[in-house]
Amino acid sequence: MPDDPLLEEYKILLPKIDKIGDYRFIVRGWSATIVLGLLFGSSAANVPPYIVLLALPIVGLFYLMEANQNAQQMSSAPSRLPMASNP
Repeated sequence: MPDDPLLEEYKILLPKIDKIGDYRFIVRGWSATIVLGLLFGSSAANVPPYIVLLALPIVGLFYLMEANQNAQQMSSAPSRLPMASNP
């Protein structure tokens, strides 16, 4: 007996959704690495403190990317899946 077509489609989509989640985690990690590298590098090189403000646009850019992705994800997500009632 063949499997349910919806289950088969779910099996195809699940790894792709997991990859998107992994990608978001990697982007967050790189943003933290860039900002911390800038902070530690500027303190080690005795750079004036106002140069550290260069990190703010980087943080803002990653925040905007995350907010945009969240908005797209929420607009494309189904509002609610029908649930089977328990007999």
